[in-house]
Amino acid sequence: MILRTRLSKDLKDAMLARDTNKLKTLRLIQTEIKRADIHSRTEGNGAEIDESAIMALMHKMIKQRHDAISIYTENGRSDAAEAEAHEISVIDAYLPALLTEEETKSAIETIIARLGASTRSDMGKVVGALKAEHPGQVDMKLGSKLIKDALP
Repeated sequence: MILRTRLSKDLKDAMLARDTNKLKTLRLIQTEIKRADIHSRTEGNGAEIDESAIMALMHKMIKQRHDAISIYTENGRSDAAEAEAHEISVIDAYLPALLTEEETKSAIETIIARLGASTRSDMGKVVGALKAEHPGQVDMKLGSKLIKDALP
């Protein structure tokens, strides 16, 4: 099922179930997607962002919430930190599972062999291929480190 369709369906289900916490988070996700769609249109890139861009947007939302949790925890606001953690769990349910370190390493080795990458100057090609072949499934911080380790 397409991610946009799944989000819309789940939003309706949350309304019917009167699940206010999930409903709030799903509305935030859809608002961010609409904002990105508008930005894409004004840049002349088309009407809607694709699924990989939506997943990247959702990863960004999760990172923002992790940062907020740190701040709330430092300031003794455990109630707000819990609310952010709940939002993370709702957003995370729509993202594919991340590859393990071994799976990421294997994917990188396959891409390097296929592209014939041999130096760090080829790192951009490998990163691009990794993102294209495994959208939303790779922790790119780990991926970048593994690519640097694999290329002399």
